[in-house]
Amino acid sequence: TSTDSISSDLNDLSLNNTSTSPASSPPSSSKVNRLPQSGPITVFKSIRLTDQLCMGGFTYQVKDTLKDEIRWTCKERRNKKSPCRKAINTTKNSGTEQNPSYSFVSSNSMAHNHPPDEDSQVVSTFKSKLKQVGQANRSAPPTKLYNHLATEMKLSDKQMGMLTRSDTL
Repeated sequence: TSTDSISSDLNDLSLNNTSTSPASSPPSSSKVNRLPQSGPITVFKSIRLTDQLCMGGFTYQVKDTLKDEIRWTCKERRNKKSPCRKAINTTKNSGTEQNPSYSFVSSNSMAHNHPPDEDSQVVSTFKSKLKQVGQANRSAPPTKLYNHLATEMKLSDKQMGMLTRSDTL
């Protein structure tokens, strides 16, 4: 498989309904607003192929599917030392399975008890995209796909350090 076909597959692949570039960094003041703000929502598939929603540097997982909405809880809810009780509601998926699209509706009155982690979101998105690209290019060397996608996504040194070795992935 040539680099051109890998680039073509990456361009055709769209997991998110917005770009994967990190949002602006939080204010430098000691008090950070940890209430969700309506803004761009990105989506990636988890290892178990469920949608993970990213908004404002926080990651949410599906908790309940209601009649007209979906209830999402903060990914840190399962943190044993300090579980985060933040939850939000969005519309149901108005996009496709490959390119989901959700809109923020409401949230509970709780604030996140932890700072946002945009680097983890980028790494999770990378792993999700790598899995899809790998399935589409079974004959391409995995390290070539890994390196090409890392370059395409412009991962920072910190994000590269958070990744598992390419041969393990």
